[in-house]
Amino acid sequence: MKKCVSISDIALKCGVFRATVGHILSGRNRYKFKPETVELVRRTAAELNYRPNAYASALRNQENRIILCIVGDVCRHSDMEHLKRLEYELGKRNYNLLIQFLVDLSDEMKLEFMKKTIALPAGIAIWSLGFKEKQSMEQFKEIFANAPPTLSMTEELPGTKIDYIKILWGSPTIPMAVEHFRQKGFHRIGCCCNDESELSDIFTTAARQSGLEVKNYAVSGDCHSYFSNGKEIALKLLAEKEIPEALYCISDEMVFSLVDALGKKGIRVPEDIYILGGGDSDFSRHYDPPIPVLIHDIDGLCRTAVENLVTRIEQGEVNSGSGRCVAEIGRTICEAV
Repeated sequence: MKKCVSISDIALKCGVFRATVGHILSGRNRYKFKPETVELVRRTAAELNYRPNAYASALRNQENRIILCIVGDVCRHSDMEHLKRLEYELGKRNYNLLIQFLVDLSDEMKLEFMKKTIALPAGIAIWSLGFKEKQSMEQFKEIFANAPPTLSMTEELPGTKIDYIKILWGSPTIPMAVEHFRQKGFHRIGCCCNDESELSDIFTTAARQSGLEVKNYAVSGDCHSYFSNGKEIALKLLAEKEIPEALYCISDEMVFSLVDALGKKGIRVPEDIYILGGGDSDFSRHYDPPIPVLIHDIDGLCRTAVENLVTRIEQGEVNSGSGRCVAEIGRTICEAV
């Protein structure tokens, strides 16, 4: 692991005291230093790619510039990429992102964590909650009634005071996928999703309205098994006399396992079957050829979240919000080349 550059490293290379480097890089004007010393320290810091510890600075200045991000459900590769972008956007505003994963914990443990930490951060970004019991949401509402500015980034939270960004994950984008298939000249298409999803019915209706033949391939399990249930879909396809010309899969992870399983049987993508992924994974770009996916404006999502939270924090808001929709983030189809 690459060692982080410290103030001591810069001081050693410049031949000055550690305190001198600290004063110069902090911008404090308590002491006057020779211009050449200031120039040397700043140039050396840039050459060594020095990055100040924002957490330490906040503690030293008695400022709370921490945004807590709660991740309570399965976190996929694409989610991690999005969280990195959120951290980047917050960093530009001199705020620090503290991510807390509560995946696979009981509702009781999640709620207990929230009770203990709700007063810690300056603001909260909820990535997911993943509650298993309906009554947990009622307890959640009570806990967050007087929370600091809070924004839900991936889901609406009905009845709460928490503002949210509406991401058009599912049904609003289904007609887009169907129209994409129609424009490419496909007539026999399919939809792959898990048993609990309502998207298959929506997809079927949209496809038939466009004059296309459609078949659904529902698989057992939930989003935790997306990486494996593409194999189940492959078995169903291979059992048929004629496979569809194109498939829409609810997630990219499902696509990856499906492409792998079909490839082992000599079925090529996209030559033999065209597959469109549910979106947002960078993995899709590294396939040969790349896999087309539905993508969100993730930069817009994170930028909107940061602007909302920081504005509310700096305006001195004392509760979590009004429950309003801050913005809608739509999707587009990306056919990487």
